[in-house]
Amino acid sequence: MTLDQVIDTLSYEDLAALKNMIESGHGNDAIAVLEDFGWDGSEDNQDAVVKVLRRV
Repeated sequence: MTLDQVIDTLSYEDLAALKNMIESGHGNDAIAVLEDFGWDGSEDNQDAVVKVLRRV
């Protein structure tokens, strides 16, 4: 799935948890979680982090 598709399937709580991971310096863990939810990795990791932060 694309990143937008994965983000659309996540709850607000999931997105907030990802945001907390990113803000606490665990961005790589947040990327791994997105991949676990089905993200195909088709976008740059930094772009993925920015998209998550914008959605919360």
